[in-house]
Amino acid sequence: MRHRIALGSIVAVAALLAAPPGRAASSSSNVDLQISGGSLTISAPASASLPAVSAAPGSVSSVSLGTTTLADTRGTLLGWTVTVMASGNWSDGAGHSISLGAGASTLMWSTGGLTAQGAASLTGVSAGVGGTVTTSAPTAVATALLGFGAGTYTWNGTLTFTVPANVFASTYTVTLVQTAA
Repeated sequence: MRHRIALGSIVAVAALLAAPPGRAASSSSNVDLQISGGSLTISAPASASLPAVSAAPGSVSSVSLGTTTLADTRGTLLGWTVTVMASGNWSDGAGHSISLGAGASTLMWSTGGLTAQGAASLTGVSAGVGGTVTTSAPTAVATALLGFGAGTYTWNGTLTFTVPANVFASTYTVTLVQTAA
């Protein structure tokens, strides 16, 4: 005598045998996720103008540069350092200049406060001590230690110029370069 067993009954019996009564059956799946790295970018205001100042030695002029933004989307957590240097001396385009060489510069940088944007954290990230801006040595603007600095950060640097002795009265221009590495 033959008995016929429906296929649905076999599946139901197999499920009952796989999971003891009162316990749920489980299965696992591996899920892959690739996070691709981006870049380290910095953007600064295109220009700023110091207020007019007397040619008298020791006269001081200051200006806020506006917001600089650094974004680290590399995904490496290598940290970063931002510095500022002058690409040349002050020049009026008519043959007059004011030296920004080592020991001669009277241009000072102050980073002010750093702000973390969105999900970025200030843990391990700090403003640089600032100092004299020259053509020969970088001045610290901001730093993220190894293992920190992912995300977007902003600051509003301030420049202070003190008129040195023997300066020709004119309108001068200099280019400052903030570099992130």
